[in-house]
Amino acid sequence: MERQALLFKYFSAALLFILFYFSFDLKRILLPPVSNVVLCQRFLLLDYYKGSGRSTFVLSKNSIIDMLQKAKLKRSIINRYLLGSTWPIIKATLKEPFMKRIKGKDFFSEKMLSTLTNRVNSITPLSQRQWGTMSPDQMLHHLNLATGAALGYFDLPDESYLMSRTISKWVLVDLLSEQPKGLLLPLTFKIPPTRHFDFEYEKKLLIEIINKACNSKTTSTWGPHPLFGRMSDNEWGRLLTMHIDYHLKQFAA
Repeated sequence: MERQALLFKYFSAALLFILFYFSFDLKRILLPPVSNVVLCQRFLLLDYYKGSGRSTFVLSKNSIIDMLQKAKLKRSIINRYLLGSTWPIIKATLKEPFMKRIKGKDFFSEKMLSTLTNRVNSITPLSQRQWGTMSPDQMLHHLNLATGAALGYFDLPDESYLMSRTISKWVLVDLLSEQPKGLLLPLTFKIPPTRHFDFEYEKKLLIEIINKACNSKTTSTWGPHPLFGRMSDNEWGRLLTMHIDYHLKQFAA
């Protein structure tokens, strides 16, 4: 009976997640007002990924309107990607009663630092992915972005919105103990397939970031997560444990 009650609880949470996503006007509710500065940051990031080298903007009235329209289009696509992640989230939610619960505080320890460092060091440029599309260098860069932004290593644009800071964060960070396989990414962390990075540099940087994160006594000085916004020590510990573990397993580490 206890297991049935837990299954009912998690299944209800999954249904609640779906209802929240489909019950609102996505473009009106999920898209926050975008300032000119944030627009510039966002398009600088896109240009960085495209390798165009553009670093300045001439902001006329028409260019601001054009960038706003493009930003809304991108955000609308991102939300459709997140909606496409509903099934992986439901499957992970149904598995949750049988998973070992993650304690966020365990991330901030010498044991976790040693374990993660050894696993990262086992990755090589020839490591074969078990799923997904990223190469080893892209995966390392992805983790650097996701883990290092809050610590000041990267200045990423705010891609959060009402649902990502509330329902999505509750399900993906507070409820689940494993990152759903097949979960689609927000624009900020998405690595274009043709973009590659210096493998040794990315590995060294990731170890440095993990070292700094694990040795943090508190996350109160950390910046917000690009998708989930401000988080507690426990939430950061849980998220980083799940996310780093997921991508290291992706390359059998």
